[in-house]
Amino acid sequence: MFAVRIYGYGGQGSITIAETLAVAAFSEGKYALAFPGLRTERAATPMVTCCRIDEIPVIRHAPVLHPDAVIVQDMALLTPSPFDPQLLNKAWAELEEKVRAALPASLRDADVALDRFVEMRYRQQVNELTVPAPSGDYTGTEVDTLIRTFEREYELLFGAGSGYPKAGFMITSLRVTARARVTEHEFVSTESGNPFVVEPTASREVVWYELGAQPRRTPVFNGSRLVPGDRVIGEAIIEFIDTTIVLRRGQQATVDTRSSIVIEPNTK
Repeated sequence: MFAVRIYGYGGQGSITIAETLAVAAFSEGKYALAFPGLRTERAATPMVTCCRIDEIPVIRHAPVLHPDAVIVQDMALLTPSPFDPQLLNKAWAELEEKVRAALPASLRDADVALDRFVEMRYRQQVNELTVPAPSGDYTGTEVDTLIRTFEREYELLFGAGSGYPKAGFMITSLRVTARARVTEHEFVSTESGNPFVVEPTASREVVWYELGAQPRRTPVFNGSRLVPGDRVIGEAIIEFIDTTIVLRRGQQATVDTRSSIVIEPNTK
């Protein structure tokens, strides 16, 4: 058996890569199985996809722990210890600048608090945890605090002595979230006019099992670009930074005057 492990972000095409490997193996008369490795896909978040290839039917769906080959779509996903405080400071600054730029105009002058999180695991292990990260500029002290936080959370979840610090540590993702008081925030209604069917930003092959086993070219929409009045008709996928909306055939989604997405099921 030949096993492959693929690292990437949701929406980067990791599943497509695994499926392409499986199809290539089928074309050469072999058996193959492609599947998510550790978690379900969510746009812009780290994910792992696996593919097994063999001369006999492949039925094992467990994550690939000891791959024969590894595909990494972004080396930034794999940052091993010892961690460089200056590199972390640069990464945090870039992320926080992007978060502030993405805030609604009505909140940019508000008292916004930024929270940092990292996804970490022990090297040579697969269990990843999301832990809070210290604020401010990093020195060796803040890096040590981050590692201690991870070790404490790991033992709380998996039991005392379950960690393996001698193997070192791996940061697989950095994340910044913003919080602001909205008690004085006014949700402004925007005139949208008649609903307008928008064009997709991309497309990908998706298997809609209710429509058959063959992949179908499916439009993909960038949710952050949708404005009031925009309408998307299924089959379609709408991707946001933290979630994905799947519209099946007969469903449609419309952005209302308050920028909420209203889904109407089975309109056909």
